[in-house]
Amino acid sequence: LYNSPRAATVLCEEDGAVWALERKAFRYVMQQMGNQAALTAESFLKTVPMLSPLTDEQLSALAAKMEEVACSDGEYVVEMGAKADALFFVKEGELACHTGDHEDKIRLKQGSVFGESCLEDTAEDMTRKANVVAVGNVKVLKLTRAAFIEQLGDLSEVVADNFKRKVLNGMMIDGTPIFNKLPVEDQAK
Repeated sequence: LYNSPRAATVLCEEDGAVWALERKAFRYVMQQMGNQAALTAESFLKTVPMLSPLTDEQLSALAAKMEEVACSDGEYVVEMGAKADALFFVKEGELACHTGDHEDKIRLKQGSVFGESCLEDTAEDMTRKANVVAVGNVKVLKLTRAAFIEQLGDLSEVVADNFKRKVLNGMMIDGTPIFNKLPVEDQAK
């Protein structure tokens, strides 16, 4: 694989069959699998509203930098107080967000984005503000802060504004979202 001498010897303890694969063939298969994963991630990213202003080239570059993370029911994707160093996109499933009291504050579904606080520059915003827990089996795409900034730079301001809007949209009085009741010009303030 790496054009270097063998690092170990394998001895069979009983009769069996051994399959061999040439290095070039193995590398080709691995590259194709990586390309397919990137194309799948890119197709998904096209459905994420926050990323709609991006070009196909930008989406492709982001997809190449993303890591798919699978979580099972009850597994914490992020924990409150942990370092905020990545942004997450919900690819499949549902997640619950809470602040330690285990009472759901918000539910995230396919296409949702969380972890935008990692893009803030202030030290206070560099830690997780809530726990995010899988409800059933979940797949998320993880994009590190460094990769995001390397690829998109100034878009982080847009994402930070979108995050603040999402938080404000979640505020309710008597079950009515109050942010949506404001005139558009007041929402921008």
